[in-house]
Amino acid sequence: MRSLKIGSLNINGGRDRQKRGLISEISTQKNIDILFLQETHTTPSDETDWAAADLMAYCDNPFREKKFFCSIL
Repeated sequence: MRSLKIGSLNINGGRDRQKRGLISEISTQKNIDILFLQETHTTPSDETDWAAADLMAYCDNPFREKKFFCSIL
């Protein structure tokens, strides 16, 4: 049976395309199945860019007014 690898990373801003590429590279190198990202500071339009970068993302923020955000890749 294969184990499930889960990672967590505070990226302090997910709008930078270079960071998105680095995140993808790290998760591939480390064989991470699920990656939790903190402090993404993204907007719904940024989430479209994540999808275009082949990063499958589920983004949810029940506290959007309070500036809390978590993304799961």
